[in-house]
Amino acid sequence: MKIPEKLYPLADRLMAVLGAMPAPLKQLLAKVLGGAVASGVLPLRRVVRRNLAFAYPHWTGEQIRRHSVDIFQNIFETFFEICRLPRMSVPDIEKSVRIVGKEHLMAAMDNPGGIILVSAHIGNWEISPMVVRQITGRTVTSVARPLGNAWADRWITLLRTRFGNRIVSKEGALQEMTRTLRNGGILGILIDQVTKRSDGVAVRFFGKRVMATPGAALLALRCKSKVLPAYCVRENGSLVMHIQPSLDLVRSGDLRKDIVVNTQIMNDALVDIIRANSSQWFWFHKRWKRFYPDLYPEYQAKRRRRRKKELRALQKAGVTVDDPEGYVNNL
Repeated sequence: MKIPEKLYPLADRLMAVLGAMPAPLKQLLAKVLGGAVASGVLPLRRVVRRNLAFAYPHWTGEQIRRHSVDIFQNIFETFFEICRLPRMSVPDIEKSVRIVGKEHLMAAMDNPGGIILVSAHIGNWEISPMVVRQITGRTVTSVARPLGNAWADRWITLLRTRFGNRIVSKEGALQEMTRTLRNGGILGILIDQVTKRSDGVAVRFFGKRVMATPGAALLALRCKSKVLPAYCVRENGSLVMHIQPSLDLVRSGDLRKDIVVNTQIMNDALVDIIRANSSQWFWFHKRWKRFYPDLYPEYQAKRRRRRKKELRALQKAGVTVDDPEGYVNNL
């Protein structure tokens, strides 16, 4: 949804009001809104429940139903927490987040090839770079795709660059990421999203094949970087930042093979984190769509309709498509 520029101040004010709400009210609203959306928004509910059944085939239907409600409630909690972040000072963040595993990060600080923090859309992923900045006193460079909504992109960029952190656009970011690491910097990458076949490598995620971004593995091998899983989740009503020890990566000298093997190692680490905090992961991703398209039939039907429309436009413009059926079904 596009927000007219003249309404930006109003949207900013709304986010400020949401962020200023007392914690008990936020928790109540998250519970009510999460339950309502879990019950009333069929497309989202369908994706979440199918993903859960696919990742946890031993779960009963009732377990999946209850867990899906928790997931919707947790995403609203995350949203309200993010709304509060612009109001938080450094002391506020230090008081609000308990840190576990700080010693692992500090032990990697002198690595000449820098540090890559790999994470996922779990818990409060937006606060993690802020916490790392406060721990180390160094700029954290995060990789992100610009949001489609101009106001939302502006708002989240201002948030992410608070306290001196940096954002680089995901498109064409390799050179800047490499420079950051070779200068001994800290790079944060979320590696749990769907990747195009042409951009990714095939690995296992919850035991099922997916296309995963190889960027973190490639950079770690090229720059001799340390790779640490890091994430911030809610535990007993409080935020806890976990920083795990540096991953033991494979460096055999076969770059292509090592990229795949190390991407798998990183995804295995993420799966362990998600299994331990499964209601706080972003199960709304169509994570397995590349290899298991039948898991999301409504999405695939929508894609085919779009491809058919594109095909008609090409043919109308006089462009010859050698395999029209293949073009439509190349999802």
